[in-house]
Amino acid sequence: MMLKKIQLVATIFCFQLLVYSTQGIVSASERTSISSPAIMPYFHQVNAESKVFDFVNYKIVEDTNGFIWFAGYGGIARYDGHKIYELEHIIDEENSLQEIETRTITPDNHGGLWIGSYYKGLTHYNYQTQTYTHYPHKPNDTNSPASNTIRDIIVLENDDIWVASSEGVSYYSVKDNRFTHYRGSFTAPRSNYVIDMAFDNFGKLWLSTGTGLKILDQKNQTLRIPTLVDENSRPIPNEESNIFFRKMFRDSYGKIWLASHLNYIRVLDPETGVISKLNNDPTSGKYIHMSITQPTPNEIWVLNLSTGIEVFNAKTKTKVRTIKPDKELPYSTHSLRADVLFTDSNQNVWISYNGEKPRFHSVKQRAIQSIDFDKKLSSHEPIRLISLSEKNYLISSGKKLHLFDETSNKISRLKLPDGISIKNLDFQIKSLFRENEQTIWVGTDTSGIAQFNIQTNEGKFFSYEHLATKGAIASDFAKISDDELLISTSHGPLIFNKKSSEFTQIHTEDGKPVNVRTWHAKQLKSGAILIATVNQLVARFSRGSSFKSIASSTSAGPFIQILQSQDETIWALSNRSIYKVEILGESIRLVPAKLKNKETFGSIYTAAIDKNDHIWINGKKVYNPITGELNSLPNYNKEYGAFLRGAFLDDDGPVFIGQRGILFINVDELSPFASNVPIRAINFHSGKHSFSPSELAKGAYLSADSQEFSVKFSALNYSFSDEFKYEYLLHGYDTFWRTSNSSERRAQYTSLPPGQYELEIKARHKSGLLNKQSFKLPIHVAPKLYQTIWFKTVIAVSLLLLTLFLHKRTLRKKIGREREKANHQIALERAKMAEELIEKKNQLLADVSHELGTPLTILKLQVEALKDDIEEDVHATYDALDIKLSELGKLVSNIHQLAQSDVGIIQLECEEIEIVHFLSKLQYEMEKFIGNSGFHFTFKNELIESIILELDSASIRQVLFNLLENSTKYTQRPGQISFSAKQKDGLIQLSIDDSSPGVSDSDLTRIFERLYRVEKSRSRKTGGSGLGLAICKSVIEAQGGSIYAEHSSMGGLKVIIEWPERSS
Repeated sequence: MMLKKIQLVATIFCFQLLVYSTQGIVSASERTSISSPAIMPYFHQVNAESKVFDFVNYKIVEDTNGFIWFAGYGGIARYDGHKIYELEHIIDEENSLQEIETRTITPDNHGGLWIGSYYKGLTHYNYQTQTYTHYPHKPNDTNSPASNTIRDIIVLENDDIWVASSEGVSYYSVKDNRFTHYRGSFTAPRSNYVIDMAFDNFGKLWLSTGTGLKILDQKNQTLRIPTLVDENSRPIPNEESNIFFRKMFRDSYGKIWLASHLNYIRVLDPETGVISKLNNDPTSGKYIHMSITQPTPNEIWVLNLSTGIEVFNAKTKTKVRTIKPDKELPYSTHSLRADVLFTDSNQNVWISYNGEKPRFHSVKQRAIQSIDFDKKLSSHEPIRLISLSEKNYLISSGKKLHLFDETSNKISRLKLPDGISIKNLDFQIKSLFRENEQTIWVGTDTSGIAQFNIQTNEGKFFSYEHLATKGAIASDFAKISDDELLISTSHGPLIFNKKSSEFTQIHTEDGKPVNVRTWHAKQLKSGAILIATVNQLVARFSRGSSFKSIASSTSAGPFIQILQSQDETIWALSNRSIYKVEILGESIRLVPAKLKNKETFGSIYTAAIDKNDHIWINGKKVYNPITGELNSLPNYNKEYGAFLRGAFLDDDGPVFIGQRGILFINVDELSPFASNVPIRAINFHSGKHSFSPSELAKGAYLSADSQEFSVKFSALNYSFSDEFKYEYLLHGYDTFWRTSNSSERRAQYTSLPPGQYELEIKARHKSGLLNKQSFKLPIHVAPKLYQTIWFKTVIAVSLLLLTLFLHKRTLRKKIGREREKANHQIALERAKMAEELIEKKNQLLADVSHELGTPLTILKLQVEALKDDIEEDVHATYDALDIKLSELGKLVSNIHQLAQSDVGIIQLECEEIEIVHFLSKLQYEMEKFIGNSGFHFTFKNELIESIILELDSASIRQVLFNLLENSTKYTQRPGQISFSAKQKDGLIQLSIDDSSPGVSDSDLTRIFERLYRVEKSRSRKTGGSGLGLAICKSVIEAQGGSIYAEHSSMGGLKVIIEWPERSS
């Protein structure tokens, strides 16, 4: 695409045209007509692949959605500016093309196509439903196409169609599903073979057949031969009336153009029956004319396989020019192997080829036009060009001047006035300057300048040879006052006084003359003058002041041009860079132009600045001083090279002069939206429904069954399709603009609330330029039944009542369930407690029975021994009986105490005691008790005196001595027993340690169980009931403490008692 290489116009505004009068130019100038230059249109290539492009194409059309369709021997393809979509041919599949080979296509009124095939008859393709309806020829059925070979189709406004076939023409009524056939009673072969059709402005249908033109006689249901005459009203001879025409085209004036096969082009006036032969080039023989189109009201393009595209004036029917293909020019038509020409609704001219990708030319966007002078002007290249008026230019070449009319594309030679005495010398014109509507100044390479009036053809030559060497070149003019011109010459700048006809050499303030080569001078809007020389800038800051030399750095290079933008910014151009000129009083500062991208200015020969303050360089690059971007134009013509001869600003933009022609750049049309293209919605779907463009004319109505939509859209500018990005907003729903890229181009919404919305779509070029048109589509979303207000009210009230009812019901059920659950839980707990109590009772009875059994047996034996006088020491026996009875009493007391603990009625007399004082009183008793047992005892108290606990001191004393007694019973002698008291982590901790033996890990967790002994044997010497530690545990826990055991560091057992700390 062209714009991919021309990413240069960030903001383009329309120019206010400067209209110059050219009255008198033609009458006062002696003209000699010479060959017209060739305007080379800019053709883009379709950058998409398709097998359709590999074969002959017969038709290009644009459907109602704006898609471009190609049809030919390779099938049918649709192009949307981005991708190719091919219609498929699937064997034995009804919902597809019946054959690939397609002879013609015509769009219907709803985005679909009517398709004519080679051998399979007529087909309709419904774009909305993606379905095919086939109408094959049936030999015994008149309600079918007259033939399976369809050559042309015309769609009427009522959707009915005319079908041209190899057996005549048929009318098909879509509403009635009825074919009506028309044939002529001709004897010549192929007389009813209709190749093409065209309606004239009077509703008459003209037909091109294998034996010439025919017209439809609908009243008599036949075809007949029309009565035609030539331009002299003479009847057309038979050999002329039987000419085979490939294509018929009705132009905007109502004339029908006829493209012949191996013959000349004809133009038919249907109103008069006059048919004119355009013998456009009788010396070149007869051509094969393939296709005709009308890109503009003034031009008819005819595709000629021998010469290229022949352009005719639509009104006068005269040939204007020929657009010749040139493979050396990348943006030309490229090849003579072309098949079809077609102009779409946006004035894009499409051309298809056999075996190559199609190309198209945008008539609206003639941003770059290259005028190629196919013959050198007077054997000299063009040197200078100035604008005389809109589309009229004065060109110099050698010593000749030429007038060029861009509108008519004509060049005429302008004879120099007799008053210019150098006209017979061997000189060349090196510069042109238009002072006003009549006065032209000419700079030469003979140390002189010439003035002539283009209306009166009077002129005069002025020499400055006395101030310069012979052959000094006048390269530029600048008007510095009403009476003075500043002339840049190869020997230095000169001031020419028009009144006195005298030249004055410029001197600097130090009195030295400026005698170096000068390329350009400019008077600024402030009145100051800047002169660009090969090694410096020379400036005069105000009238009457002296000229000053402004030395430049060696890196600046020779200065060649001075430019001033609309905002009065001054730019000095050297041969390799650009500098911003800042005038500071009587001095100048040069600031190098900033460059954003990696490109360099390269060699600079000539430049122009447009109204947008962009600087155009050599016809190849453009510099944006605001952004610092330097972008390149495409290499439009390799043969031209750079356009380096000169440049100026025309009404539309820069004009550059090259070696063989002129390059016109229209800066407005460089914008991708200069043609203000529309944005269209394509493929608008809601649910299963696909909306046609006619349905969207008044907006999209989304039914209650489908509150969603998806729409694909496109800005129909094929030249810059890949450069777009899109922004869309659903007003009334979105709070921000969404984006879609050029490949997606889709907006999609789901689950939309009912209401009125408006979808707005904008297209923006990647340079930031916004399209002037936006797409707006009203969208109405119907509410579903449950989304209506009355339904919501009924539902809300119903839900409120239902909620109250359910709440009460749920609350009652919840209370009932919780009650049942609580009762069930209580029952479970009671059952569990009962089971545990029964288990404990049974275990207790078993243990008590076992514990009481042994002493009772001993007592019985001892009593029997006493009864039988067996005991020798009666007193000792009574003492033993007394001890046993005491042990039984103690056992019963312990069981009773545990029973009280189980039911929570253990009797305690708790009081506040100072724990340190309490332990101090027990220390002596502990030491005496342990000492009498034969163990080494250690007592250690680390508690502070302020600690007070609420305890039953008697029961605590009992617990401590029970633990000490256990230690004496189970510790091997000689052993160690220790008592310690300390504070740890907020707890009061009392511990009793003893030496070996210890207990196993499994026994540590069970020694506080009732009647549990580490060894079950009742024959231990230590005796004991196994209730002591259990009683200790119940007593301690009843007083808010805890007791546990762990392995002692002394090798035995360590029992620890803890209470939470309480300070006084």
